[in-house]
Amino acid sequence: MQHMSSKRGKRARRSSAGQPLPDEMMTEIVLRLPAYSIVRFRAVSRSWAAMLSSPGFQDGYAAMADARRMSMSKFVFFAASPASPRGATAVYSCDVGPVRRITTTTTDLLFNIDRLRPGFLVVSSRPCHGLTLLADTRSFAYWVCNSSTGVFRPLPRRRCHDLSSAGLVFDDRTKEHKVVHLFCHVSRGGESEAMTMGCEVYTLCTPSRPWRPASGGIPGRLGGVVICALLYEGAATKVPPVYANGFLHWQLYPDKYLIKTSSLTRRRSRKRKWKRSGEE
Repeated sequence: MQHMSSKRGKRARRSSAGQPLPDEMMTEIVLRLPAYSIVRFRAVSRSWAAMLSSPGFQDGYAAMADARRMSMSKFVFFAASPASPRGATAVYSCDVGPVRRITTTTTDLLFNIDRLRPGFLVVSSRPCHGLTLLADTRSFAYWVCNSSTGVFRPLPRRRCHDLSSAGLVFDDRTKEHKVVHLFCHVSRGGESEAMTMGCEVYTLCTPSRPWRPASGGIPGRLGGVVICALLYEGAATKVPPVYANGFLHWQLYPDKYLIKTSSLTRRRSRKRKWKRSGEE
């Protein structure tokens, strides 16, 4: 009898040790893993692939990544690639510490982006759900990169415009990243000029899909506002639009503090007063 009870105890211990973790606990563990591990885990099973691709998990992972980013003592910066200083851009991470200057001993090379010339590089002001939009203002070429995973890809090329600006947004309804591109092209023929303005959108989740015109286009009453926004960015600030609270913001007329806003979810554009800090 004693022998049989000991065997039952061993079987009970083995069965209790082999019980899987609850789904909630597994999700909490996976949320803390680096992005490259998440990509690999999608191949474990169909249920894992569905869970890791679900909007709820992606929102939770983005929120946790933002919290980690706030507590981390590193930042990412872009510079000319040592291998091709004029023809490629290198992405580095750097420790934030009591150093007075950035040196090769305090930085780590993450990856290189070929054909992105650092002399004409414009970087979006802040990441959008982990992605950063890069632009070559000379060739009007755009890239999107994820500095955490080292993944980057060029967007379909656009024709050269006289004025151009783009911003990266995240559509909460479809859970997709989208690039919104404002442009103005002047056709000159003899003594006359024809000006063409437009707004187009590229969806990152469908790479085979081309750029498409924005729904509704640019309202006629905002034509002059759009031109001023593009002129001010190209000639003065060199700063791309800022994405905040579901809107892209372009700065206009610093003496009047105006903001041009565009929303994908609300399908509308407008301008509004931008008050100084401290004004009511």
